[in-house]
Order: sequence, then structure tokens, then C-alpha cells
Amino acid sequence: MPERGVEASCIVLQGYTLNGGDRALLTSGRTLRITGHTDPRLASYCQQGTILIVDSVVATY
Repeated sequence: MPERGVEASCIVLQGYTLNGGDRALLTSGRTLRITGHTDPRLASYCQQGTILIVDSVVATY
């Protein structure tokens, strides 16, 4: 389940900082299926884990 990062508005999941996606769904507490890709050239002020560019977020109920 995604968690809030140490910096405001950052969302972290298993060592990845999530970039994009439906924030309301990501922070809903529901079980989700998240797909995405990484780009090692990116940097983030979140400074936690690897950046995952979110392609889709689906609730799995």
C-alpha cells in the first residue's frame, strides 16, 4: 500500500517514489495494481527511492 513520504505530497511504495497517477486513489488505502516505468535521468525533491512514473492505477478491491 502506498505511503506518504517524508516530504509533503510525496507518495512512496516499496522503495519507489510514485510520480503521476490518481493521487486520490493512491492515498485511498485500497489495494491497488500500479504499473509504471523508471527513468534514471529524473530527480525528485522527495529524495526517497527510485522514481516510478505511474502509467496506470487500478483498485483491485
